[in-house]
Amino acid sequence: MMMQAWVMADSQGREYLVRSGRGCVTALVPDGTSSQMALRAEIECERPPGRSRSIRYTTVGLMDADDPLLPVAAAAEISGELVQWTIEWHRHSEVPDHLPISVLNLVLDTRGSVTGLSFVDTDESISMISRGANEQD
Repeated sequence: MMMQAWVMADSQGREYLVRSGRGCVTALVPDGTSSQMALRAEIECERPPGRSRSIRYTTVGLMDADDPLLPVAAAAEISGELVQWTIEWHRHSEVPDHLPISVLNLVLDTRGSVTGLSFVDTDESISMISRGANEQD
């Protein structure tokens, strides 16, 4: 599965970005930019088919210290197992509501938060890859 991205709107009509994909949690580190205690979950994304292995695709999402997904992230970091992740980028309160999310600098103008994280059944992944290869024959 390739990383997917789509734009949604919150209850006040402000756009936000959602991305989802598969990868491995490579680090959980304290985030010094947040006013509340948060951790940065660094995720190495699954390499798109046909792309060079020398290019690393990564993403980062914040997780609050009391986030119920934090134990999943910690276990994934230790095990190195493949996870399905979802991150949402919501604009900071000082960013005007009328600006489309596509014109914002995601690092400076938004907060990316992990909203979904679960282990991928590797047996299922292998069978899907095998099925895909067989279907191309």
